[in-house]
Amino acid sequence: MSDIDTKTILDTVEIIKGIKNLSTPTNPYLPVYAALGGAFIGAIAGIIPTIMADSIKDRKKKKSVTLSLYSEVKANLELYEHRKYILYIKKIINNLESGQSETQTLVIEVSDNRFSVYNSQLENVGVLDSDIAVLVVRFYQIMEGIIQDVKPGGGLNIRGRGLEEYRELLFLTEVAFEVGNQFLSIVEKRYGIDK
Repeated sequence: MSDIDTKTILDTVEIIKGIKNLSTPTNPYLPVYAALGGAFIGAIAGIIPTIMADSIKDRKKKKSVTLSLYSEVKANLELYEHRKYILYIKKIINNLESGQSETQTLVIEVSDNRFSVYNSQLENVGVLDSDIAVLVVRFYQIMEGIIQDVKPGGGLNIRGRGLEEYRELLFLTEVAFEVGNQFLSIVEKRYGIDK
């Protein structure tokens, strides 16, 4: 030991202190931060896959509900167009305006389960995009009002009705067609459906 001088010992002590300072945290809370950071990253790593899976499931459900309602609205509009209900209502209005009759009755047989898709999806209307949901509900409510008037025992066939009632029926029917077609157009664009 006599070969080592004092200066070498002091230099060695300084080097050891320097190495110790490098390995010793200067912030006493650094281990706490590291533990909290690790816990946070672990929690996020567990939550993100769940959120992603739920998001995918919600998008699939929204698409499924939207497309099933799209099919029912399209089928109803095609059916009413094929049966020429608007032309028939216009003919009644012409008869009333020309004085050929003062009142008319209109009876259309309607199934009790007429909107089966809509009725089965009522609880899911909330998953639809808001613009689509508004049109869907509006379409079906207007159609339901029209049906209440024209079904057996409805307001337009219990006793004859005049010009104003049929003008109102025509207006509501045209609004229902407009709203239904608006809905179809939005869905076709949003989901890339060919007409």
